[in-house]
Amino acid sequence: MSKILLDTNVLLDWFDDSRDEHENVQTLLRNCIAGDDELYVAATSCKDVYYVLSRIYSEPMARDCIQSIFIAMELLPVDNRTAYAGFRCNEPDFEDGTIRACAELNHMDYLVTRDADAFKDAQVKVLSPTEMLAEA
Repeated sequence: MSKILLDTNVLLDWFDDSRDEHENVQTLLRNCIAGDDELYVAATSCKDVYYVLSRIYSEPMARDCIQSIFIAMELLPVDNRTAYAGFRCNEPDFEDGTIRACAELNHMDYLVTRDADAFKDAQVKVLSPTEMLAEA
């Protein structure tokens, strides 16, 4: 059983079937759930997913997607310690730093993202959805 943190871009891939990794993410999440892996998401990712999907689709659809996250995954809080660690690390932007801090402070086994270059110095294993499928 692995602890897996999903980056915001992977969550968007899950819900938006026009994105390149949509099918791989669908398969990955099914496999993780069936294999008893623990899926996590930074609480701040929910607001980003909601914002993007409500602009692309609709507010009710975005709410449905957020509810799916609540059902399938555990939310990791972004408190003072996490936000400060994210701010202090060398990620290209604060959002990536926050995701990395969530992964490191909560002892994740994997951080799944489509932006692996952003997390090259992370202290957890960083994989794309495709690489994670091959790993499992």
